[in-house]
Amino acid sequence: MDTKIGQLSCASLLAFSVKEKDQARVQELLVQARQLAKDAKEMDPDNPRLLWVLGPNLWYIPPERGGGEDKAMAIYEKGLATIRSRKSQSDPLAPSWGEPGLLMDLAWSNLNRKTPDLKAAENYANSASVIVPDWH
Repeated sequence: MDTKIGQLSCASLLAFSVKEKDQARVQELLVQARQLAKDAKEMDPDNPRLLWVLGPNLWYIPPERGGGEDKAMAIYEKGLATIRSRKSQSDPLAPSWGEPGLLMDLAWSNLNRKTPDLKAAENYANSASVIVPDWH
């Protein structure tokens, strides 16, 4: 699962960074990312690591195509809820890491949404800094 999520993250970031420079390569990467996302969702659709990777993709997809700010933030919230609900599991491989990252993604999202919510952004950032005081 983590391998697919890592590949999905890399393909998505590469597609975003290539942009207008090589449209054929962008399309190739997007096809790859879609398949990896599909495979990962079939394996564990609520995996917090998967939701963390899907969030930025949704942020930049227009709402009319199934994405947008609200969808991205909802998926971050779902990942956060899943991490918190799985903390009691004894499986050492259960994806329990990521809570601070999701909190910071929610902080960033609240700062960068069309109508910024500075208080929510601050609350999420402060919550992350409680868990990781030396957050970069």
